Amino acid sequence: MNGNRSSAPALVFIAGSARSGTTWLARIFDSHPNTFYLHEPDLVIYSSDFPVVPNLEELTTNIPMAEDFLQRLLRSRPLKAVASRPTFDKTYRNGVAKLVREGVIVALRGAEQLAGRRVEAVPVPDMITSTPAEPISFVLKSVNALARLPLYAAARPDMPIIHILRHPCGVAASGLRGIKSGKMRKSRIFKGVLALPPAQRRGLDEETVQSLSPLQARMWSWVILNEWAMEQKPPNCNWHTLRYEDLCAAPIEESKKLFAACGLSWQKQTEDFLLQGMQAGNTDEYFSVIRNPSEPMNRWRKELSAQEIEEVAAITSDSLPGKLYADTLNA
Repeated sequence: MNGNRSSAPALVFIAGSARSGTTWLARIFDSHPNTFYLHEPDLVIYSSDFPVVPNLEELTTNIPMAEDFLQRLLRSRPLKAVASRPTFDKTYRNGVAKLVREGVIVALRGAEQLAGRRVEAVPVPDMITSTPAEPISFVLKSVNALARLPLYAAARPDMPIIHILRHPCGVAASGLRGIKSGKMRKSRIFKGVLALPPAQRRGLDEETVQSLSPLQARMWSWVILNEWAMEQKPPNCNWHTLRYEDLCAAPIEESKKLFAACGLSWQKQTEDFLLQGMQAGNTDEYFSVIRNPSEPMNRWRKELSAQEIEEVAAITSDSLPGKLYADTLNA
Protein backbone atom coordinates (compact mmCIF):
# COMPACT_ATOMS: atom_id res chain seq x y z
CA MET A 1 0.00 0.00 0.00
CA ASN A 2 1.16 3.52 -0.72
CA GLY A 3 -0.13 5.45 2.30
CA ASN A 4 -3.00 7.09 0.39
CA ARG A 5 -5.91 7.13 2.86
CA SER A 6 -8.52 7.48 0.12
CA SER A 7 -7.64 3.98 -1.11
CA ALA A 8 -7.35 2.46 2.35
CA PRO A 9 -10.00 -0.05 3.48
CA ALA A 10 -12.59 0.96 6.06
CA LEU A 11 -11.29 0.33 9.57
CA VAL A 12 -12.79 0.45 13.06
CA PHE A 13 -10.11 0.61 15.78
CA ILE A 14 -10.96 -0.69 19.27
CA ALA A 15 -8.51 0.04 22.08
CA GLY A 16 -8.35 -0.09 25.85
CA SER A 17 -6.38 -1.43 28.78
CA ALA A 18 -6.21 -5.18 29.38
CA ARG A 19 -9.27 -6.55 31.19
CA SER A 20 -11.44 -3.62 30.08
CA GLY A 21 -13.87 -5.51 27.83
CA THR A 22 -11.98 -4.94 24.59
CA THR A 23 -12.34 -8.54 23.41
CA TRP A 24 -16.09 -8.71 24.08
CA LEU A 25 -16.64 -5.42 22.26
CA ALA A 26 -14.48 -6.56 19.35
CA ARG A 27 -16.40 -9.83 19.02
CA ILE A 28 -19.65 -7.87 18.92
CA PHE A 29 -18.24 -6.12 15.86
CA ASP A 30 -16.89 -9.42 14.51
CA SER A 31 -20.41 -10.86 14.64
CA HIS A 32 -21.44 -8.46 11.86
CA PRO A 33 -21.42 -10.52 8.64
CA ASN A 34 -19.58 -7.84 6.65
CA THR A 35 -16.60 -7.23 8.98
CA PHE A 36 -13.12 -8.76 9.00
CA TYR A 37 -11.73 -8.99 12.53
CA LEU A 38 -8.03 -8.76 13.46
CA HIS A 39 -7.34 -9.68 17.09
CA GLU A 40 -4.34 -7.85 18.56
CA PRO A 41 -2.03 -8.13 15.53
CA ASP A 42 0.26 -5.50 17.08
CA LEU A 43 1.31 -8.05 19.70
CA VAL A 44 3.09 -10.07 17.01
CA ILE A 45 3.81 -7.41 14.36
CA TYR A 46 6.52 -4.94 15.32
CA SER A 47 8.14 -1.81 13.93
CA SER A 48 11.51 -0.49 15.06
CA ASP A 49 10.60 2.90 13.57
CA PHE A 50 7.26 3.19 15.37
CA PRO A 51 7.67 2.28 19.05
CA VAL A 52 4.77 1.25 21.28
CA VAL A 53 5.34 4.44 23.29
CA PRO A 54 6.18 7.20 20.79
CA ASN A 55 9.05 9.60 21.37
CA LEU A 56 7.47 12.79 22.68
CA GLU A 57 9.87 14.93 20.63
CA GLU A 58 8.82 13.22 17.40
CA LEU A 59 5.02 13.07 17.69
CA THR A 60 4.31 15.08 14.53
CA THR A 61 6.81 13.17 12.41
CA ASN A 62 5.38 9.89 13.72
CA ILE A 63 1.96 10.49 12.15
CA PRO A 64 3.00 9.10 8.71
CA MET A 65 4.59 6.17 10.54
CA ALA A 66 1.28 5.54 12.28
CA GLU A 67 -0.47 5.28 8.91
CA ASP A 68 2.22 2.98 7.52
CA PHE A 69 1.99 0.72 10.57
CA LEU A 70 -1.81 0.61 10.37
CA GLN A 71 -1.57 -0.54 6.77
CA ARG A 72 0.98 -3.17 7.76
CA LEU A 73 -1.37 -4.46 10.45
CA LEU A 74 -4.24 -4.57 7.95
CA ARG A 75 -2.14 -6.74 5.61
CA SER A 76 -1.05 -9.16 8.34
CA ARG A 77 -2.73 -12.52 8.89
CA PRO A 78 -0.81 -14.18 11.76
CA LEU A 79 -2.63 -17.06 13.44
CA LYS A 80 -3.12 -15.13 16.70
CA ALA A 81 -4.91 -12.31 14.88
CA VAL A 82 -7.41 -14.35 12.86
CA ALA A 83 -8.09 -17.55 14.81
CA SER A 84 -10.44 -16.23 17.51
CA ARG A 85 -13.54 -18.18 18.46
CA PRO A 86 -16.47 -18.28 18.08
CA THR A 87 -16.48 -17.93 14.31
CA PHE A 88 -19.25 -16.09 12.47
CA ASP A 89 -20.76 -16.44 9.02
CA LYS A 90 -19.55 -13.77 6.58
CA THR A 91 -21.10 -12.40 3.41
CA TYR A 92 -17.78 -12.65 1.59
CA ARG A 93 -16.95 -16.30 2.47
CA ASN A 94 -19.11 -19.30 1.57
CA GLY A 95 -19.53 -22.38 3.74
CA VAL A 96 -16.90 -24.46 1.94
CA ALA A 97 -14.33 -21.66 2.20
CA LYS A 98 -15.13 -21.26 5.89
CA LEU A 99 -14.47 -24.97 6.50
CA VAL A 100 -11.21 -24.91 4.53
CA ARG A 101 -10.00 -21.85 6.42
CA GLU A 102 -10.86 -23.44 9.78
CA GLY A 103 -8.92 -26.53 8.70
CA VAL A 104 -5.84 -24.38 8.00
CA ILE A 105 -6.20 -22.79 11.43
CA VAL A 106 -6.41 -26.21 13.13
CA ALA A 107 -3.32 -27.37 11.23
CA LEU A 108 -1.34 -24.27 12.21
CA ARG A 109 -2.39 -24.65 15.85
CA GLY A 110 -1.13 -28.22 15.73
CA ALA A 111 2.15 -27.05 14.22
CA GLU A 112 2.52 -24.55 17.07
CA GLN A 113 1.99 -27.26 19.66
CA LEU A 114 4.59 -29.47 18.00
CA ALA A 115 7.08 -26.62 17.67
CA GLY A 116 6.41 -25.28 21.15
CA ARG A 117 6.23 -21.73 19.80
CA ARG A 118 4.16 -19.47 17.60
CA VAL A 119 4.18 -20.14 13.88
CA GLU A 120 3.73 -16.63 12.51
CA ALA A 121 5.59 -17.01 9.23
CA VAL A 122 2.61 -18.79 7.62
CA PRO A 123 -0.34 -16.42 7.07
CA VAL A 124 -3.89 -17.70 7.37
CA PRO A 125 -5.68 -17.29 4.00
CA ASP A 126 -8.69 -14.95 3.84
CA MET A 127 -10.68 -17.36 1.65
CA ILE A 128 -12.84 -14.56 0.23
CA THR A 129 -15.15 -16.13 -2.34
CA SER A 130 -17.48 -13.27 -3.24
CA THR A 131 -17.69 -9.50 -3.28
CA PRO A 132 -20.36 -8.24 -0.84
CA ALA A 133 -22.75 -5.46 -1.80
CA GLU A 134 -20.98 -3.15 0.67
CA PRO A 135 -17.19 -2.92 1.14
CA ILE A 136 -15.72 -5.08 3.90
CA SER A 137 -15.03 -3.16 7.11
CA PHE A 138 -11.96 -4.21 9.03
CA VAL A 139 -12.10 -4.25 12.83
CA LEU A 140 -8.79 -4.12 14.67
CA LYS A 141 -8.61 -4.59 18.44
CA SER A 142 -5.61 -3.80 20.63
CA VAL A 143 -4.67 -3.63 24.32
CA ASN A 144 -1.25 -2.38 23.30
CA ALA A 145 -2.21 0.80 21.44
CA LEU A 146 -3.18 3.44 24.00
CA ALA A 147 0.09 5.37 23.76
CA ARG A 148 -0.12 5.30 19.94
CA LEU A 149 -3.86 5.95 19.76
CA PRO A 150 -3.68 9.76 19.33
CA LEU A 151 -1.26 9.25 16.43
CA TYR A 152 -3.62 6.78 14.76
CA ALA A 153 -6.42 9.33 15.18
CA ALA A 154 -4.26 12.07 13.65
CA ALA A 155 -3.25 9.82 10.75
CA ARG A 156 -6.85 8.81 10.03
CA PRO A 157 -9.23 11.42 11.49
CA ASP A 158 -12.25 9.77 9.84
CA MET A 159 -11.46 6.31 11.24
CA PRO A 160 -13.87 5.33 14.04
CA ILE A 161 -11.88 4.79 17.23
CA ILE A 162 -13.63 3.24 20.22
CA HIS A 163 -11.72 3.81 23.45
CA ILE A 164 -13.29 1.52 26.02
CA LEU A 165 -12.73 2.03 29.74
CA ARG A 166 -13.76 -0.16 32.65
CA HIS A 167 -14.16 0.81 36.29
CA PRO A 168 -10.62 0.72 37.75
CA CYS A 169 -11.78 -1.58 40.54
CA GLY A 170 -13.09 -3.97 37.87
CA VAL A 171 -9.76 -3.86 36.04
CA ALA A 172 -7.90 -4.42 39.32
CA ALA A 173 -10.05 -7.35 40.45
CA SER A 174 -9.97 -9.07 37.06
CA GLY A 175 -6.21 -8.58 36.76
CA LEU A 176 -5.53 -9.97 40.23
CA ARG A 177 -7.77 -12.95 39.52
CA GLY A 178 -5.86 -13.60 36.31
CA ILE A 179 -2.50 -13.44 38.09
CA LYS A 180 -3.71 -15.84 40.76
CA SER A 181 -4.95 -18.33 38.15
CA GLY A 182 -1.79 -18.03 36.04
CA LYS A 183 -3.64 -16.57 33.04
CA MET A 184 -2.21 -13.05 33.39
CA ARG A 185 1.26 -11.71 34.06
CA LYS A 186 1.96 -9.12 36.72
CA SER A 187 1.78 -5.59 35.34
CA ARG A 188 5.00 -3.81 34.51
CA ILE A 189 5.38 -0.10 33.88
CA PHE A 190 8.06 0.28 31.23
CA LYS A 191 10.54 3.12 30.97
CA GLY A 192 8.80 4.65 27.95
CA VAL A 193 5.49 4.80 29.82
CA LEU A 194 7.19 6.61 32.70
CA ALA A 195 8.29 9.31 30.23
CA LEU A 196 4.68 10.23 29.44
CA PRO A 197 3.39 13.45 31.07
CA PRO A 198 0.76 11.72 33.29
CA ALA A 199 3.56 9.74 34.94
CA GLN A 200 5.91 12.71 35.13
CA ARG A 201 3.27 14.89 36.81
CA ARG A 202 2.82 12.29 39.50
CA GLY A 203 6.53 11.86 40.19
CA LEU A 204 6.67 8.25 39.02
CA ASP A 205 10.13 6.99 38.10
CA GLU A 206 11.92 3.66 37.70
CA GLU A 207 12.91 3.50 41.35
CA THR A 208 9.38 4.22 42.55
CA VAL A 209 7.68 1.59 40.42
CA GLN A 210 10.05 -1.15 41.61
CA SER A 211 8.28 -1.14 44.99
CA LEU A 212 4.71 -1.18 43.64
CA SER A 213 2.37 -4.06 44.40
CA PRO A 214 0.66 -5.85 41.47
CA LEU A 215 -2.52 -3.87 42.16
CA GLN A 216 -0.67 -0.55 42.32
CA ALA A 217 1.28 -1.24 39.13
CA ARG A 218 -1.89 -2.14 37.22
CA MET A 219 -3.69 0.98 38.45
CA TRP A 220 -0.85 3.36 37.66
CA SER A 221 -0.57 1.85 34.19
CA TRP A 222 -4.35 2.29 33.75
CA VAL A 223 -4.11 5.95 34.78
CA ILE A 224 -1.04 6.87 32.73
CA LEU A 225 -1.99 5.27 29.42
CA ASN A 226 -5.71 6.09 29.44
CA GLU A 227 -5.09 9.66 30.57
CA TRP A 228 -2.41 10.17 27.91
CA ALA A 229 -4.79 8.93 25.19
CA MET A 230 -7.61 11.17 26.43
CA GLU A 231 -5.39 14.25 26.76
CA GLN A 232 -3.77 13.86 23.36
CA LYS A 233 -6.94 13.03 21.41
CA PRO A 234 -6.84 15.25 18.31
CA PRO A 235 -9.74 17.66 17.73
CA ASN A 236 -12.33 16.72 15.11
CA CYS A 237 -11.39 13.04 14.99
CA ASN A 238 -13.93 10.19 14.99
CA TRP A 239 -13.25 9.13 18.59
CA HIS A 240 -15.83 7.47 20.85
CA THR A 241 -15.22 6.97 24.58
CA LEU A 242 -17.22 4.04 25.92
CA ARG A 243 -17.70 2.87 29.47
CA TYR A 244 -17.72 -0.93 29.71
CA GLU A 245 -20.45 -0.72 32.36
CA ASP A 246 -22.77 1.13 29.97
CA LEU A 247 -22.30 -1.61 27.39
CA CYS A 248 -23.00 -4.27 30.04
CA ALA A 249 -26.16 -2.51 31.21
CA ALA A 250 -27.65 -2.23 27.70
CA PRO A 251 -25.68 -4.43 25.27
CA ILE A 252 -28.06 -4.27 22.32
CA GLU A 253 -28.91 -0.58 22.62
CA GLU A 254 -25.27 0.51 23.04
CA SER A 255 -24.08 -1.78 20.25
CA LYS A 256 -26.66 -0.34 17.87
CA LYS A 257 -25.37 3.17 18.63
CA LEU A 258 -21.77 2.09 18.02
CA PHE A 259 -22.61 0.30 14.77
CA ALA A 260 -24.45 3.37 13.50
CA ALA A 261 -21.49 5.60 14.43
CA CYS A 262 -19.19 3.27 12.49
CA GLY A 263 -21.40 3.08 9.40
CA LEU A 264 -22.53 -0.51 10.01
CA SER A 265 -26.10 -1.74 9.69
CA TRP A 266 -27.68 -3.71 12.52
CA GLN A 267 -27.73 -7.45 11.86
CA LYS A 268 -29.65 -10.39 13.34
CA GLN A 269 -26.40 -12.35 13.74
CA THR A 270 -25.11 -9.69 16.13
CA GLU A 271 -28.34 -9.54 18.07
CA ASP A 272 -28.36 -13.35 18.40
CA PHE A 273 -24.77 -13.28 19.69
CA LEU A 274 -25.67 -10.71 22.33
CA LEU A 275 -28.85 -12.52 23.34
CA GLN A 276 -26.89 -15.76 23.71
CA GLY A 277 -24.67 -14.06 26.26
CA MET A 278 -27.52 -12.26 28.04
CA GLN A 279 -29.35 -15.57 28.46
CA ALA A 280 -26.26 -17.50 29.55
CA GLY A 281 -25.53 -18.38 33.13
CA ASN A 282 -22.49 -17.08 34.96
CA THR A 283 -19.16 -18.63 33.98
CA ASP A 284 -15.73 -18.77 35.54
CA GLU A 285 -14.05 -19.02 32.13
CA TYR A 286 -11.57 -16.16 32.29
CA PHE A 287 -11.47 -15.22 28.60
CA SER A 288 -15.06 -16.09 27.68
CA VAL A 289 -16.95 -13.65 25.44
CA ILE A 290 -20.25 -15.49 25.83
CA ARG A 291 -21.38 -14.56 29.30
CA ASN A 292 -24.14 -12.67 31.03
CA PRO A 293 -22.77 -9.09 31.08
CA SER A 294 -24.59 -8.24 34.30
CA GLU A 295 -22.28 -10.56 36.26
CA PRO A 296 -18.79 -9.12 35.57
CA MET A 297 -20.00 -5.51 35.80
CA ASN A 298 -19.93 -5.36 39.62
CA ARG A 299 -18.01 -8.52 40.49
CA TRP A 300 -15.19 -6.41 41.93
CA ARG A 301 -17.41 -5.44 44.86
CA LYS A 302 -17.23 -9.04 46.09
CA GLU A 303 -13.58 -9.68 45.16
CA LEU A 304 -11.73 -6.60 46.44
CA SER A 305 -11.29 -5.81 50.11
CA ALA A 306 -12.24 -2.39 51.49
CA GLN A 307 -8.53 -1.58 51.74
CA GLU A 308 -7.92 -2.52 48.09
CA ILE A 309 -10.87 -0.40 46.95
CA GLU A 310 -9.48 2.55 48.90
CA GLU A 311 -6.08 1.98 47.32
CA VAL A 312 -7.56 1.96 43.83
CA ALA A 313 -9.48 5.16 44.56
CA ALA A 314 -6.38 6.89 45.94
CA ILE A 315 -4.48 6.21 42.70
CA THR A 316 -7.19 6.78 40.13
CA SER A 317 -9.86 9.19 41.40
CA ASP A 318 -8.12 12.44 40.36
CA SER A 319 -7.24 11.20 36.87
CA LEU A 320 -9.18 11.89 33.67
CA PRO A 321 -10.31 8.26 33.28
CA GLY A 322 -11.01 8.02 37.02
CA LYS A 323 -13.39 10.98 36.84
CA LEU A 324 -15.65 8.90 34.61
CA TYR A 325 -16.28 6.84 37.77
CA ALA A 326 -16.35 9.65 40.32
CA ASP A 327 -19.73 8.53 41.70
CA THR A 328 -18.30 5.22 42.97
CA LEU A 329 -14.63 6.06 43.53
CA ASN A 330 -15.39 9.00 45.82
CA ALA A 331 -18.32 7.42 47.65
